[in-house]
Amino acid sequence: MGKVNKLYKADLQLSLRSFPICVVEDKIKNLVGENSVYKLVSSFLNLPIIDYYGYNCKDLMFFSGIPSVGEISKVLLKKTLRGTFDREFSKRFPGIAFFRFHYEVYIFTTENEKVIFDDKALYKLLGELCMLGKIVSIGPGDEPLPSSSNKLLFVDSDSKVYLCDPKEYY
Repeated sequence: MGKVNKLYKADLQLSLRSFPICVVEDKIKNLVGENSVYKLVSSFLNLPIIDYYGYNCKDLMFFSGIPSVGEISKVLLKKTLRGTFDREFSKRFPGIAFFRFHYEVYIFTTENEKVIFDDKALYKLLGELCMLGKIVSIGPGDEPLPSSSNKLLFVDSDSKVYLCDPKEYY
């Protein structure tokens, strides 16, 4: 990765609930056409989401996106993020390295970036894409960031990024 000035982590898990269903359906339609697979996915996306009290969350405007139901939700989110977030991030912030694993995005910036990047710019992009997320960042010597793989990411005093087991770090 080379030297990193700042490491950002954007947790987009909340986007499962916020993505407009029509965006997800369009991405799937482009992939498979309007066949039985598309119809099955569309019916899945439009299932009612019943809360603890028996109310349909979609009717109450608490939920408008991908139902959080196992692996199919991850596949739909991955396909949608690839066609929306990944494409727009690369256009808006050319030359800034990022890595996305499911709903976690890791962004690596250096002092020599020609494109200005910060958490405000990323929140703005998320808003334009109808996405929600939580963004945290660390620099050299800061406390490590936990990842979804139960590992820790940290930037050492030489500005290099490391991934390690928590037992090794502490």
